[in-house]
Amino acid sequence: STQENPTLLDRILWTDESTFEVNDRVNRHNCVYWSDTNPHLIIEQELNVPRLIIWGGIWSNGVVGPYFFEDNVASQNYVRMLKDTIVPHLQAHPAFQTMIWQQGGAPPHYGQVVRYLLDDTFLD
Repeated sequence: STQENPTLLDRILWTDESTFEVNDRVNRHNCVYWSDTNPHLIIEQELNVPRLIIWGGIWSNGVVGPYFFEDNVASQNYVRMLKDTIVPHLQAHPAFQTMIWQQGGAPPHYGQVVRYLLDDTFLD
């Protein structure tokens, strides 16, 4: 708890990624439309739109990233990003030894190769 450990939240690196379509339209995946006049409103969407996936992290000491994925995120390219870019950047920080890594539940985050790297890199 934060009462027992007042610096707990300061030690957590919160991470996530988001997908951005590279066109002139708004991604309406999260939009809901209510209409009394047309309850069956249909919004057409393009298929196979070029997109960019951006990963980032934030903690009390600042922002980590952004990191750009041009392809789908899979365990192989996720661990490559961690190993080649993110972990070396974090290891240079004095608070690295007490840092807590937090990530979402996406399947690439839990591939065996990713778990091994994170277990070897972070204490908890």
